[in-house]
Amino acid sequence: HADNERLVLTYADGERLSVSLSYLKMIEQGKTNPTINVIEQLLDCLGMEIEIKLKNPTLETPSSIA
Repeated sequence: HADNERLVLTYADGERLSVSLSYLKMIEQGKTNPTINVIEQLLDCLGMEIEIKLKNPTLETPSSIA
């Protein structure tokens, strides 16, 4: 996104997420670290998603370990 573009969550979004406005402000101000679950919910409200990639994809995954 351009530097002047902002994504906005409304009070209704906060209620839908069961996240208080004060908690959303703390996240925005960098005063707390949200869980991955909260991040996923916030992104969902904004019509976005998160993708996590392995830094070293040659490592064995739990399903490939005998």
